[in-house]
Amino acid sequence: MCSSDLAAALNKEDHFQYIQGYPDGLVRPEGLITREEVAAVFYRLLDSGYRASIWTQKEDFTDVESNRWSIRHIGTLAKGNIIEGYPDGDFKPGNFISRAELATISSKFDKLTPSTSNKFSDIEGHWANNYINSAAIKGWVNGYPDGSFKPNQYITRAEFVTLVNNVLDRGVHKDNILPEITKFPDLLETMWYYEDMVEATNSHYHVRIEDKTELWTEI
Repeated sequence: MCSSDLAAALNKEDHFQYIQGYPDGLVRPEGLITREEVAAVFYRLLDSGYRASIWTQKEDFTDVESNRWSIRHIGTLAKGNIIEGYPDGDFKPGNFISRAELATISSKFDKLTPSTSNKFSDIEGHWANNYINSAAIKGWVNGYPDGSFKPNQYITRAEFVTLVNNVLDRGVHKDNILPEITKFPDLLETMWYYEDMVEATNSHYHVRIEDKTELWTEI
């Protein structure tokens, strides 16, 4: 079976760590994330069979060198039409990724849900309009209190893992997190993104409970 016969698929069964901290011990939830870092995360999260069907270290982007650390991540996802470059032929791997770009990538893992109206006040006429609306309908992305989405704004690491967890149907309440998790001095329990960041930074076994969230059983 060739790659074109397979739908882009993510591994939703194994809840392994997909975000790491930095050498200084921080995880920087409010820091930004680059396009190649996003490619690397989705590469790791691909269903293993699907990833093998599209795996490559070849790509046609003019600014991705053959020895770049992310070459297999970018090449593989580009072959699967999950990520795209820019009209000038560049991929801009080290550039930060925007909220619109991330909504578009996530949409590649499900069918687009059509919308009869815009879900946010500032996406009319935007190139990613359909992708943003579809992701909003699925509950993958949220806007801001003023009703906007800010599609061209760069996304933070915390916003990124929140979207990814939504796509993967991963989520845990604070009370059901085990005490032996990896902890970071800049990840405080009082922050809105605490549970999503813990979900993303710890491999774990779990069972589903009545509210469809996770009860962790082992790290």
